[in-house]
Amino acid sequence: MRLTRFTLPLLSATFLTALTGCGGGGSSNSATPLPTATITDVQATSSLAYYHYATFTVNGQNLSSSGGVTLSDRNGKCQTTPTLLAGNTDTAAQFKCALLGSGALVFDVKDTSGAVLFSTPTFTVPEPKVRIATSKGNIDLQLNPTAAPTTVQNFFGYVYGTAASPNFYANTIFHRVISNFMIQGGGFTTGVTGPVQKAPLFNPITLESNNGLKNLRGTIAMARTNVANSATSQFFINHINNTSLDYNSAVTTPNGYAVFGTIVAGDTASFATLDAIAAVATQTTANGYANVPVTDVTITSVTQTQ
Repeated sequence: MRLTRFTLPLLSATFLTALTGCGGGGSSNSATPLPTATITDVQATSSLAYYHYATFTVNGQNLSSSGGVTLSDRNGKCQTTPTLLAGNTDTAAQFKCALLGSGALVFDVKDTSGAVLFSTPTFTVPEPKVRIATSKGNIDLQLNPTAAPTTVQNFFGYVYGTAASPNFYANTIFHRVISNFMIQGGGFTTGVTGPVQKAPLFNPITLESNNGLKNLRGTIAMARTNVANSATSQFFINHINNTSLDYNSAVTTPNGYAVFGTIVAGDTASFATLDAIAAVATQTTANGYANVPVTDVTITSVTQTQ
């Protein structure tokens, strides 16, 4: 189950049972101590994928009768504290986690006092991958949410879109193509007199150019205006190494263009598509846009493949 951008449900993260008080005659009785929960293991009971919900089942004894257990994410891969699902028992408690990170994922199971009862082995959330399907062929990209968390999350927001505007990138075009520089798309459709800009779905994001990633051939980066924090849906793919677009630490103001993924080395088919798009004839359109392909290069879809 994929996420809805920035709108994840917040539920109680603790499995608690109501205690029934003793009735009777007026004399006070000491409370019966609760049993101690013991944990056997924690299993991933769904596939692990960036920008999707995952479920994890805690197995053991006295999980509810002990007062409850919680699941805590050590690595910050879950958007919020994992939330308890309904229908649990004294031997199994299931939690849901919205994955907004990749790489190592370790959980601690804690009792109601916060004491750690069990630490899991390392789960691995794979690096997300997407396919940009175009009228010239496919471009497969591996994205890096560790280096560019805000940028990758924003990109996936447009990949899936909203209920009112799903699959935002479908039927947009590469509206700016400059051979031996880059190909730019993700924000325009075809119009009678030239490209027509599509209204962004979300607010502009903070520039993440200072993330260690470089604008090398085959990398994808966010397009923006001269204002640093202005990127929305548009992206570009570098046709060559463009060091002039990299973050420059000698400049005191925000600068550079945020790289957030790349064509994987050795993917000759994706590089061939990049080269084919970069080689198309271009024009200046009647409505004033330069470097627009004479024949549309259409993005038919952008889909998550991992």
